Amino acid sequence: MDREDILLEEQQIDEIAEGEASEKRKDSFVDRVKRNQGMLLAMLSGFIFILTFSSWTSPIMKKAYGCDSSFFSMVGRAILEGKVMYRDFFDIKGPVFFFWEAFGQLIHRDRLGVFSLQIICIFGATAFLYKICNMYELTAQKIVFTFAVFYFIYAATIWGGNSVEEFCMPLNLGCIYFALRYLKGKSEDLTISYFFGITFGVCFLSKITVCAPMAAALLVVLGALIARKDYASIGKCAIDFLLGAVTIIIPVFVYYALRGALGDMIQCVFITAYARGTDYYEPFSIKWELYLTCCYAGIVLWFFKRRERGYEKWMLLSLTVVTFVALHLGTPFDYYFITTLPLVAYISILMCSDIQKLYEKERTPYMLRRHIRKIIIAAAGIAVICCANTERVKGRIEDNYDVAINGSEVHYYNLCKELYDLIPETDKVDGVYCIESDMIFFEVNQTLPTNKYPVNMPYFCELYEPAEGEILDVIENHTPKWVVTSCLEDLENETIMLAIYNNYTKVYDNPANELWRRN
Repeated sequence: MDREDILLEEQQIDEIAEGEASEKRKDSFVDRVKRNQGMLLAMLSGFIFILTFSSWTSPIMKKAYGCDSSFFSMVGRAILEGKVMYRDFFDIKGPVFFFWEAFGQLIHRDRLGVFSLQIICIFGATAFLYKICNMYELTAQKIVFTFAVFYFIYAATIWGGNSVEEFCMPLNLGCIYFALRYLKGKSEDLTISYFFGITFGVCFLSKITVCAPMAAALLVVLGALIARKDYASIGKCAIDFLLGAVTIIIPVFVYYALRGALGDMIQCVFITAYARGTDYYEPFSIKWELYLTCCYAGIVLWFFKRRERGYEKWMLLSLTVVTFVALHLGTPFDYYFITTLPLVAYISILMCSDIQKLYEKERTPYMLRRHIRKIIIAAAGIAVICCANTERVKGRIEDNYDVAINGSEVHYYNLCKELYDLIPETDKVDGVYCIESDMIFFEVNQTLPTNKYPVNMPYFCELYEPAEGEILDVIENHTPKWVVTSCLEDLENETIMLAIYNNYTKVYDNPANELWRRN
Protein backbone atom coordinates (compact mmCIF):
# COMPACT_ATOMS: atom_id res chain seq x y z
CA MET A 1 0.00 0.00 0.00
CA ASP A 2 1.58 3.31 -1.13
CA ARG A 3 1.41 6.67 0.62
CA GLU A 4 -1.58 7.89 -1.44
CA ASP A 5 -3.65 4.83 -0.49
CA ILE A 6 -2.82 5.35 3.17
CA LEU A 7 -3.87 9.00 3.02
CA LEU A 8 -7.10 8.05 1.22
CA GLU A 9 -7.93 5.43 3.87
CA GLU A 10 -7.26 7.94 6.67
CA GLN A 11 -9.51 10.47 4.93
CA GLN A 12 -12.30 7.89 4.67
CA ILE A 13 -11.93 7.05 8.38
CA ASP A 14 -12.12 10.75 9.25
CA GLU A 15 -15.25 11.15 7.12
CA ILE A 16 -16.91 8.17 8.80
CA ALA A 17 -16.02 9.54 12.25
CA GLU A 18 -17.32 12.97 11.29
CA GLY A 19 -20.53 11.39 9.99
CA GLU A 20 -21.04 9.49 13.23
CA ALA A 21 -20.41 12.68 15.23
CA SER A 22 -22.89 14.48 13.01
CA GLU A 23 -25.49 11.76 13.68
CA LYS A 24 -24.94 12.15 17.42
CA ARG A 25 -25.39 15.89 17.11
CA LYS A 26 -28.63 15.31 15.26
CA ASP A 27 -29.93 13.34 18.30
CA SER A 28 -30.96 16.57 19.97
CA PHE A 29 -33.02 17.09 23.09
CA VAL A 30 -36.15 17.31 20.94
CA ASP A 31 -35.26 13.99 19.28
CA ARG A 32 -34.82 12.32 22.65
CA VAL A 33 -38.15 13.73 23.82
CA LYS A 34 -39.89 12.39 20.70
CA ARG A 35 -38.29 8.99 21.21
CA ASN A 36 -39.44 8.84 24.82
CA GLN A 37 -42.71 10.69 24.44
CA GLY A 38 -44.73 7.64 25.48
CA MET A 39 -42.98 7.40 28.82
CA LEU A 40 -43.14 11.17 29.33
CA LEU A 41 -46.89 11.09 28.69
CA ALA A 42 -47.22 8.24 31.18
CA MET A 43 -45.34 10.27 33.80
CA LEU A 44 -47.45 13.34 33.01
CA SER A 45 -50.60 11.29 33.58
CA GLY A 46 -49.21 10.34 37.00
CA PHE A 47 -48.65 13.98 37.90
CA ILE A 48 -52.22 14.86 36.89
CA PHE A 49 -53.56 11.93 38.91
CA ILE A 50 -51.79 12.92 42.14
CA LEU A 51 -52.73 16.56 41.62
CA THR A 52 -56.43 15.74 41.36
CA PHE A 53 -56.79 12.74 43.69
CA SER A 54 -54.37 13.28 46.57
CA SER A 55 -56.71 15.49 48.56
CA TRP A 56 -54.51 15.69 51.69
CA THR A 57 -51.43 17.01 49.89
CA SER A 58 -52.40 18.48 46.52
CA PRO A 59 -51.96 22.27 46.21
CA ILE A 60 -55.35 22.57 44.50
CA MET A 61 -57.17 21.11 47.52
CA LYS A 62 -58.13 23.99 49.80
CA LYS A 63 -56.89 23.53 53.39
CA ALA A 64 -57.50 19.76 53.32
CA TYR A 65 -55.53 17.66 55.80
CA GLY A 66 -55.96 14.01 56.72
CA CYS A 67 -55.21 12.58 60.15
CA ASP A 68 -52.87 9.83 58.89
CA SER A 69 -51.06 12.09 56.44
CA SER A 70 -50.79 14.83 59.05
CA PHE A 71 -49.22 12.45 61.54
CA PHE A 72 -46.67 11.25 59.00
CA SER A 73 -45.64 14.75 57.95
CA MET A 74 -45.72 15.90 61.59
CA VAL A 75 -43.15 13.23 62.45
CA GLY A 76 -41.07 14.44 59.51
CA ARG A 77 -41.09 17.95 61.00
CA ALA A 78 -40.28 16.55 64.43
CA ILE A 79 -37.20 14.73 63.09
CA LEU A 80 -35.91 17.97 61.58
CA GLU A 81 -36.44 19.64 64.97
CA GLY A 82 -34.30 17.07 66.76
CA LYS A 83 -36.92 14.57 67.90
CA VAL A 84 -36.24 10.84 67.60
CA MET A 85 -39.07 8.68 66.35
CA TYR A 86 -40.10 5.86 68.74
CA ARG A 87 -38.33 7.55 71.65
CA ASP A 88 -40.42 10.72 71.41
CA PHE A 89 -43.40 9.41 69.40
CA PHE A 90 -44.83 5.89 69.36
CA ASP A 91 -45.99 4.26 66.12
CA ILE A 92 -45.54 0.95 64.34
CA LYS A 93 -44.55 2.12 60.85
CA GLY A 94 -40.87 1.83 60.08
CA PRO A 95 -38.17 4.52 60.30
CA VAL A 96 -37.27 4.69 56.59
CA PHE A 97 -40.76 5.97 55.80
CA PHE A 98 -40.47 8.66 58.47
CA PHE A 99 -37.03 9.70 57.18
CA TRP A 100 -38.68 10.05 53.76
CA GLU A 101 -41.30 12.29 55.35
CA ALA A 102 -38.53 14.33 56.97
CA PHE A 103 -36.95 14.76 53.54
CA GLY A 104 -40.29 16.07 52.29
CA GLN A 105 -40.40 18.60 55.12
CA LEU A 106 -36.83 19.59 54.33
CA ILE A 107 -37.86 20.37 50.75
CA HIS A 108 -40.79 22.48 51.96
CA ARG A 109 -42.65 22.58 55.26
CA ASP A 110 -46.34 21.74 55.42
CA ARG A 111 -47.82 19.86 52.43
CA LEU A 112 -45.86 21.01 49.36
CA GLY A 113 -42.73 19.01 50.23
CA VAL A 114 -44.76 15.82 50.69
CA PHE A 115 -46.54 16.49 47.40
CA SER A 116 -43.15 16.81 45.67
CA LEU A 117 -42.13 13.39 46.97
CA GLN A 118 -45.40 11.90 45.78
CA ILE A 119 -44.64 13.21 42.29
CA ILE A 120 -41.21 11.57 42.38
CA CYS A 121 -42.84 8.28 43.38
CA ILE A 122 -45.56 8.39 40.72
CA PHE A 123 -42.95 9.26 38.08
CA GLY A 124 -41.00 6.14 39.03
CA ALA A 125 -44.11 3.95 39.18
CA THR A 126 -45.48 5.08 35.80
CA ALA A 127 -42.07 4.82 34.12
CA PHE A 128 -41.66 1.19 35.20
CA LEU A 129 -45.27 0.34 34.32
CA TYR A 130 -44.75 1.83 30.86
CA LYS A 131 -41.55 -0.21 30.44
CA ILE A 132 -43.40 -3.41 31.34
CA CYS A 133 -46.08 -2.59 28.75
CA ASN A 134 -43.35 -2.02 26.14
CA MET A 135 -41.73 -5.32 27.06
CA TYR A 136 -44.96 -7.02 26.00
CA GLU A 137 -45.03 -4.82 22.86
CA LEU A 138 -48.47 -3.46 23.65
CA THR A 139 -49.95 -0.96 21.23
CA ALA A 140 -50.63 2.61 22.36
CA GLN A 141 -54.35 1.90 22.82
CA LYS A 142 -53.65 -1.11 25.03
CA ILE A 143 -51.13 0.86 27.12
CA VAL A 144 -53.77 3.54 27.66
CA PHE A 145 -56.23 0.84 28.71
CA THR A 146 -53.72 -0.62 31.19
CA PHE A 147 -53.05 2.79 32.70
CA ALA A 148 -56.78 3.53 32.89
CA VAL A 149 -57.38 0.35 34.92
CA PHE A 150 -54.34 1.15 37.06
CA TYR A 151 -55.57 4.67 37.86
CA PHE A 152 -59.14 3.53 38.45
CA ILE A 153 -58.06 1.17 41.24
CA TYR A 154 -55.53 3.73 42.48
CA ALA A 155 -58.34 6.28 42.82
CA ALA A 156 -60.27 3.79 44.95
CA THR A 157 -57.32 3.11 47.26
CA ILE A 158 -55.40 6.39 47.56
CA TRP A 159 -57.78 7.73 50.25
CA GLY A 160 -56.12 11.13 50.75
CA GLY A 161 -52.56 10.42 49.69
CA ASN A 162 -49.16 10.35 51.43
CA SER A 163 -48.81 6.71 52.46
CA VAL A 164 -45.98 4.22 52.75
CA GLU A 165 -47.66 2.16 50.01
CA GLU A 166 -47.22 5.03 47.53
CA PHE A 167 -43.60 5.47 48.57
CA CYS A 168 -42.77 1.80 47.93
CA MET A 169 -44.81 1.30 44.74
CA PRO A 170 -42.09 2.40 42.25
CA LEU A 171 -39.62 0.07 43.96
CA ASN A 172 -42.05 -2.85 43.69
CA LEU A 173 -42.87 -2.16 40.04
CA GLY A 174 -39.16 -1.81 39.36
CA CYS A 175 -38.54 -5.27 40.83
CA ILE A 176 -41.29 -6.76 38.65
CA TYR A 177 -39.84 -5.05 35.56
CA PHE A 178 -36.27 -6.26 36.18
CA ALA A 179 -37.50 -9.78 37.00
CA LEU A 180 -39.56 -10.00 33.80
CA ARG A 181 -36.71 -8.62 31.73
CA TYR A 182 -34.44 -11.37 33.04
CA LEU A 183 -37.04 -14.13 32.76
CA LYS A 184 -37.92 -13.17 29.18
CA GLY A 185 -34.25 -13.30 28.20
CA LYS A 186 -33.92 -9.60 27.49
CA SER A 187 -31.12 -9.28 30.03
CA GLU A 188 -28.74 -11.75 31.69
CA ASP A 189 -27.65 -9.21 34.29
CA LEU A 190 -28.32 -10.60 37.77
CA THR A 191 -27.06 -7.53 39.59
CA ILE A 192 -30.77 -6.69 39.79
CA SER A 193 -30.66 -8.71 43.01
CA TYR A 194 -28.95 -5.71 44.64
CA PHE A 195 -32.00 -3.60 43.69
CA PHE A 196 -34.23 -6.29 45.19
CA GLY A 197 -32.18 -6.06 48.38
CA ILE A 198 -32.54 -2.27 48.47
CA THR A 199 -36.30 -2.65 48.03
CA PHE A 200 -36.48 -5.23 50.80
CA GLY A 201 -34.46 -2.99 53.14
CA VAL A 202 -36.75 -0.03 52.50
CA CYS A 203 -39.94 -2.09 52.94
CA PHE A 204 -38.59 -4.07 55.91
CA LEU A 205 -37.95 -0.78 57.73
CA SER A 206 -41.14 0.92 56.52
CA LYS A 207 -43.89 -1.70 56.52
CA ILE A 208 -42.97 -5.27 55.74
CA THR A 209 -46.27 -6.24 54.06
CA VAL A 210 -45.67 -3.58 51.39
CA CYS A 211 -42.84 -5.65 49.88
CA ALA A 212 -45.31 -8.33 48.68
CA PRO A 213 -44.86 -7.57 44.92
CA MET A 214 -41.07 -7.56 45.32
CA ALA A 215 -41.17 -10.87 47.20
CA ALA A 216 -43.41 -12.38 44.52
CA ALA A 217 -41.02 -11.37 41.72
CA LEU A 218 -38.05 -12.63 43.71
CA LEU A 219 -39.66 -16.05 44.20
CA VAL A 220 -40.18 -16.46 40.45
CA VAL A 221 -36.57 -15.53 39.63
CA LEU A 222 -35.35 -17.90 42.33
CA GLY A 223 -37.57 -20.67 40.95
CA ALA A 224 -36.17 -20.10 37.46
CA LEU A 225 -32.57 -20.35 38.73
CA ILE A 226 -33.38 -23.55 40.61
CA ALA A 227 -35.07 -25.02 37.52
CA ARG A 228 -31.91 -24.27 35.52
CA LYS A 229 -29.75 -25.69 38.34
CA ASP A 230 -27.75 -22.46 38.26
CA TYR A 231 -26.68 -22.71 41.89
CA ALA A 232 -23.65 -20.45 41.43
CA SER A 233 -25.94 -17.60 40.36
CA ILE A 234 -28.21 -18.26 43.34
CA GLY A 235 -25.26 -17.81 45.70
CA LYS A 236 -24.13 -14.61 43.94
CA CYS A 237 -27.67 -13.23 43.95
CA ALA A 238 -28.04 -14.00 47.65
CA ILE A 239 -24.87 -12.02 48.41
CA ASP A 240 -26.00 -9.07 46.25
CA PHE A 241 -29.44 -9.15 47.86
CA LEU A 242 -27.97 -9.06 51.37
CA LEU A 243 -25.63 -6.23 50.38
CA GLY A 244 -28.59 -4.23 49.09
CA ALA A 245 -30.59 -4.90 52.25
CA VAL A 246 -27.80 -3.94 54.67
CA THR A 247 -27.13 -0.78 52.65
CA ILE A 248 -30.45 0.43 54.07
CA ILE A 249 -30.68 -1.48 57.35
CA ILE A 250 -27.25 -0.83 58.92
CA PRO A 251 -27.32 3.01 58.72
CA VAL A 252 -30.81 3.04 60.29
CA PHE A 253 -29.76 0.77 63.16
CA VAL A 254 -26.61 2.84 63.73
CA TYR A 255 -28.69 6.05 63.77
CA TYR A 256 -30.96 4.71 66.51
CA ALA A 257 -28.12 3.10 68.47
CA LEU A 258 -26.25 6.41 68.59
CA ARG A 259 -29.37 8.11 69.94
CA GLY A 260 -30.05 5.46 72.54
CA ALA A 261 -33.36 4.55 70.94
CA LEU A 262 -32.58 1.22 69.26
CA GLY A 263 -34.68 -0.70 71.79
CA ASP A 264 -37.60 1.70 71.30
CA MET A 265 -37.41 1.23 67.53
CA ILE A 266 -37.33 -2.57 67.78
CA GLN A 267 -40.25 -2.54 70.23
CA CYS A 268 -42.44 -0.41 67.96
CA VAL A 269 -41.50 -1.59 64.46
CA PHE A 270 -41.17 -5.30 65.12
CA ILE A 271 -42.75 -6.44 68.40
CA THR A 272 -45.80 -4.14 68.55
CA ALA A 273 -46.28 -4.15 64.76
CA TYR A 274 -46.29 -7.95 64.75
CA ALA A 275 -48.86 -7.96 67.57
CA ARG A 276 -51.08 -5.60 65.60
CA GLY A 277 -50.70 -7.52 62.34
CA THR A 278 -51.87 -10.77 63.92
CA ASP A 279 -54.55 -9.74 66.42
CA TYR A 280 -57.28 -9.05 63.82
CA TYR A 281 -59.24 -6.66 65.99
CA GLU A 282 -61.31 -6.03 62.85
CA PRO A 283 -62.47 -9.49 61.68
CA PHE A 284 -62.43 -10.57 58.03
CA SER A 285 -65.42 -9.22 56.18
CA ILE A 286 -67.00 -8.91 52.75
CA LYS A 287 -65.53 -5.39 52.57
CA TRP A 288 -62.05 -6.79 53.15
CA GLU A 289 -62.41 -9.40 50.45
CA LEU A 290 -63.85 -6.88 47.97
CA TYR A 291 -60.60 -4.96 48.32
CA LEU A 292 -58.84 -8.18 47.26
CA THR A 293 -61.04 -9.00 44.26
CA CYS A 294 -57.95 -8.82 42.05
CA CYS A 295 -56.43 -11.78 43.90
CA TYR A 296 -59.44 -13.96 43.18
CA ALA A 297 -59.39 -12.83 39.55
CA GLY A 298 -55.67 -13.63 39.40
CA ILE A 299 -56.21 -17.19 40.64
CA VAL A 300 -58.95 -17.85 38.06
CA LEU A 301 -56.85 -16.39 35.23
CA TRP A 302 -53.84 -18.46 36.29
CA PHE A 303 -55.97 -21.62 36.14
CA PHE A 304 -56.68 -20.96 32.46
CA LYS A 305 -53.02 -20.11 31.80
CA ARG A 306 -51.48 -22.96 33.76
CA ARG A 307 -50.49 -24.96 30.63
CA GLU A 308 -48.73 -22.03 28.96
CA ARG A 309 -44.98 -22.04 28.50
CA GLY A 310 -42.84 -19.31 29.95
CA TYR A 311 -42.74 -17.56 33.28
CA GLU A 312 -45.73 -15.23 32.94
CA LYS A 313 -48.11 -17.69 34.57
CA TRP A 314 -45.74 -18.14 37.53
CA MET A 315 -45.34 -14.39 37.94
CA LEU A 316 -49.14 -14.09 37.94
CA LEU A 317 -49.55 -16.86 40.51
CA SER A 318 -46.79 -15.56 42.76
CA LEU A 319 -48.11 -11.98 42.69
CA THR A 320 -51.61 -13.22 43.47
CA VAL A 321 -50.75 -15.52 46.37
CA VAL A 322 -48.12 -13.34 48.08
CA THR A 323 -50.29 -10.22 47.81
CA PHE A 324 -53.33 -12.06 49.16
CA VAL A 325 -51.45 -13.43 52.18
CA ALA A 326 -49.63 -10.18 52.97
CA LEU A 327 -52.74 -8.02 52.87
CA HIS A 328 -54.53 -10.26 55.34
CA LEU A 329 -52.01 -9.07 57.94
CA GLY A 330 -53.40 -5.81 59.22
CA THR A 331 -56.65 -3.94 58.76
CA PRO A 332 -58.60 -3.02 55.62
CA PHE A 333 -57.86 0.71 55.42
CA ASP A 334 -58.21 2.01 51.88
CA TYR A 335 -54.60 2.93 51.23
CA TYR A 336 -53.26 -0.45 52.42
CA PHE A 337 -54.56 -1.88 49.16
CA ILE A 338 -52.38 0.29 46.94
CA THR A 339 -50.12 -2.76 47.19
CA THR A 340 -52.56 -4.62 44.89
CA LEU A 341 -51.91 -2.19 41.99
CA PRO A 342 -48.97 -4.15 40.46
CA LEU A 343 -51.18 -7.26 40.32
CA VAL A 344 -54.09 -5.34 38.78
CA ALA A 345 -51.79 -3.82 36.14
CA TYR A 346 -50.21 -7.20 35.36
CA ILE A 347 -53.59 -8.85 34.82
CA SER A 348 -54.46 -6.05 32.39
CA ILE A 349 -51.12 -6.40 30.57
CA LEU A 350 -51.57 -10.17 30.17
CA MET A 351 -55.06 -9.66 28.77
CA CYS A 352 -53.83 -7.07 26.27
CA SER A 353 -50.96 -9.34 25.28
CA ASP A 354 -53.39 -12.21 24.62
CA ILE A 355 -55.53 -9.89 22.49
CA GLN A 356 -52.51 -9.09 20.34
CA LYS A 357 -51.79 -12.80 19.91
CA LEU A 358 -55.14 -13.14 18.14
CA TYR A 359 -53.56 -11.38 15.17
CA GLU A 360 -50.56 -13.69 14.88
CA LYS A 361 -50.38 -15.42 11.50
CA GLU A 362 -49.27 -18.81 12.75
CA ARG A 363 -52.07 -20.08 14.93
CA THR A 364 -54.34 -23.09 14.94
CA PRO A 365 -58.08 -22.99 15.66
CA TYR A 366 -57.30 -24.63 19.02
CA MET A 367 -54.82 -21.86 19.91
CA LEU A 368 -57.35 -19.26 18.83
CA ARG A 369 -60.02 -20.72 21.10
CA ARG A 370 -57.57 -20.79 24.03
CA HIS A 371 -56.61 -17.15 23.51
CA ILE A 372 -60.24 -16.07 23.31
CA ARG A 373 -61.09 -18.00 26.47
CA LYS A 374 -58.22 -16.40 28.41
CA ILE A 375 -59.17 -12.94 27.13
CA ILE A 376 -62.78 -13.41 28.25
CA ILE A 377 -61.67 -14.59 31.71
CA ALA A 378 -59.22 -11.69 32.13
CA ALA A 379 -61.77 -9.15 30.87
CA ALA A 380 -64.39 -10.54 33.25
CA GLY A 381 -61.88 -10.35 36.11
CA ILE A 382 -61.01 -6.72 35.35
CA ALA A 383 -64.72 -5.88 35.07
CA VAL A 384 -65.41 -7.45 38.48
CA ILE A 385 -62.42 -5.64 40.03
CA CYS A 386 -63.61 -2.29 38.68
CA CYS A 387 -67.23 -2.90 39.70
CA ALA A 388 -66.11 -3.75 43.24
CA ASN A 389 -64.39 -0.35 43.43
CA THR A 390 -66.86 1.80 41.49
CA GLU A 391 -68.65 3.26 44.53
CA ARG A 392 -65.38 4.18 46.20
CA VAL A 393 -64.07 5.88 43.07
CA LYS A 394 -67.34 7.78 42.68
CA GLY A 395 -67.19 8.86 46.32
CA ARG A 396 -63.57 9.96 45.98
CA ILE A 397 -64.34 12.07 42.93
CA GLU A 398 -67.28 13.72 44.66
CA ASP A 399 -65.29 14.40 47.83
CA ASN A 400 -62.31 15.84 45.97
CA TYR A 401 -64.54 18.03 43.85
CA ASP A 402 -66.17 19.33 47.01
CA VAL A 403 -62.78 20.05 48.58
CA ALA A 404 -61.22 21.68 45.50
CA ILE A 405 -64.20 23.67 44.22
CA ASN A 406 -66.32 24.33 47.30
CA GLY A 407 -63.53 24.41 49.89
CA SER A 408 -65.38 22.04 52.20
CA GLU A 409 -62.30 21.55 54.43
CA VAL A 410 -61.64 25.26 55.00
CA HIS A 411 -64.12 25.38 57.89
CA TYR A 412 -62.36 22.52 59.72
CA TYR A 413 -58.99 24.23 59.14
CA ASN A 414 -60.34 27.43 60.70
CA LEU A 415 -61.71 25.51 63.70
CA CYS A 416 -58.24 24.14 64.42
CA LYS A 417 -56.79 27.64 64.19
CA GLU A 418 -59.55 29.03 66.40
CA LEU A 419 -58.93 26.53 69.19
CA TYR A 420 -55.16 27.01 69.16
CA ASP A 421 -55.52 30.79 69.36
CA LEU A 422 -57.26 30.39 72.74
CA ILE A 423 -54.04 29.14 74.31
CA PRO A 424 -51.87 32.01 75.62
CA GLU A 425 -48.64 32.52 73.68
CA THR A 426 -46.55 32.02 76.83
CA ASP A 427 -48.11 28.58 77.38
CA LYS A 428 -47.52 27.47 73.79
CA VAL A 429 -43.78 27.42 74.50
CA ASP A 430 -44.20 24.37 76.76
CA GLY A 431 -46.25 22.59 74.10
CA VAL A 432 -49.74 21.13 74.07
CA TYR A 433 -50.55 17.62 75.27
CA CYS A 434 -53.07 15.60 73.29
CA ILE A 435 -55.37 12.70 74.02
CA GLU A 436 -56.50 11.03 70.80
CA SER A 437 -56.94 14.36 69.03
CA ASP A 438 -56.46 14.23 65.28
CA MET A 439 -53.05 15.29 64.03
CA ILE A 440 -54.68 17.78 61.70
CA PHE A 441 -54.71 20.23 64.61
CA PHE A 442 -50.92 20.08 64.93
CA GLU A 443 -50.25 20.30 61.21
CA VAL A 444 -52.57 23.25 60.70
CA ASN A 445 -50.83 25.09 63.53
CA GLN A 446 -47.35 23.73 62.68
CA THR A 447 -46.66 22.69 66.25
CA LEU A 448 -45.81 19.37 67.91
CA PRO A 449 -47.74 17.35 70.51
CA THR A 450 -45.96 16.61 73.77
CA ASN A 451 -47.63 13.20 74.15
CA LYS A 452 -45.52 10.20 73.13
CA TYR A 453 -48.74 8.41 72.06
CA PRO A 454 -50.52 11.02 69.92
CA VAL A 455 -52.41 8.58 67.67
CA ASN A 456 -54.19 5.24 68.20
CA MET A 457 -53.59 5.67 71.93
CA PRO A 458 -56.31 3.33 73.29
CA TYR A 459 -55.29 0.60 70.88
CA PHE A 460 -51.57 0.96 71.59
CA CYS A 461 -52.35 0.77 75.32
CA GLU A 462 -53.78 -2.70 74.67
CA LEU A 463 -50.85 -3.85 72.53
CA TYR A 464 -48.11 -2.28 74.67
CA GLU A 465 -48.87 -2.47 78.40
CA PRO A 466 -46.45 0.25 79.66
CA ALA A 467 -48.19 2.89 77.50
CA GLU A 468 -51.16 3.46 79.83
CA GLY A 469 -48.93 3.86 82.87
CA GLU A 470 -46.73 6.39 81.06
CA ILE A 471 -49.75 8.46 80.01
CA LEU A 472 -51.32 8.40 83.50
CA ASP A 473 -48.01 9.42 85.06
CA VAL A 474 -47.83 12.49 82.83
CA ILE A 475 -51.46 13.49 83.44
CA GLU A 476 -51.46 12.95 87.22
CA ASN A 477 -47.90 13.89 88.20
CA HIS A 478 -46.42 16.15 85.54
CA THR A 479 -49.77 17.60 84.48
CA PRO A 480 -49.39 19.58 81.24
CA LYS A 481 -51.24 22.90 81.40
CA TRP A 482 -53.29 22.43 78.22
CA VAL A 483 -54.73 19.27 76.67
CA VAL A 484 -56.41 18.95 73.28
CA THR A 485 -58.71 15.97 72.79
CA SER A 486 -61.24 14.60 70.39
CA CYS A 487 -64.65 14.03 72.02
CA LEU A 488 -63.47 12.74 75.39
CA GLU A 489 -66.71 10.86 76.04
CA ASP A 490 -65.88 8.60 73.10
CA LEU A 491 -62.42 7.73 74.38
CA GLU A 492 -61.97 3.95 74.46
CA ASN A 493 -59.96 3.98 77.69
CA GLU A 494 -61.96 4.76 80.82
CA THR A 495 -58.94 5.04 83.13
CA ILE A 496 -57.28 7.78 81.09
CA MET A 497 -60.63 9.49 80.51
CA LEU A 498 -61.25 9.70 84.29
CA ALA A 499 -57.73 11.04 84.84
CA ILE A 500 -58.49 13.92 82.48
CA TYR A 501 -61.81 14.64 84.23
CA ASN A 502 -60.08 14.69 87.62
CA ASN A 503 -57.21 16.98 86.63
CA TYR A 504 -58.67 19.24 83.93
CA THR A 505 -61.65 21.40 83.11
CA LYS A 506 -63.00 21.73 79.59
CA VAL A 507 -62.88 25.39 78.57
CA TYR A 508 -63.89 25.16 74.93
CA ASP A 509 -64.98 22.74 72.25
CA ASN A 510 -65.89 22.86 68.59
CA PRO A 511 -66.51 20.18 65.94
CA ALA A 512 -62.75 19.75 65.53
CA ASN A 513 -61.47 19.21 69.08
CA GLU A 514 -61.94 19.97 72.78
CA LEU A 515 -59.61 22.19 74.82
CA TRP A 516 -58.96 21.33 78.48
CA ARG A 517 -57.12 23.45 81.07
CA ARG A 518 -55.36 22.16 84.17
CA ASN A 519 -57.37 22.61 87.39
